[in-house]
Amino acid sequence: MRRNNYPYQLLTQTPTDSSKIAVSQDALEEENERSAEELKQKIGALKSLTIDIGHEVRYQDKLLRGIDEDMDRTHGFLSNTMGRVVRLVFIDNIFI
Repeated sequence: MRRNNYPYQLLTQTPTDSSKIAVSQDALEEENERSAEELKQKIGALKSLTIDIGHEVRYQDKLLRGIDEDMDRTHGFLSNTMGRVVRLVFIDNIFI
């Protein structure tokens, strides 16, 4: 049979033994429960990892901002110092 250009075949169930069908359905249900529990654990681990990554990113951002502020202060300090040195050299050249 074809529907919407997708080939598929119907599953046939033989009504030979209904207890086998019930057992296989129970087994499938148990397997699904185990798989769902494994997935739940993996999702929990991923959530925990994501939270830890977020904390690390915020911590490193704080460090980088601190370094940036230190560099700005150092730049200002060096600019002032260089300005003083240039004035001293200029004054020394006038009196020589």
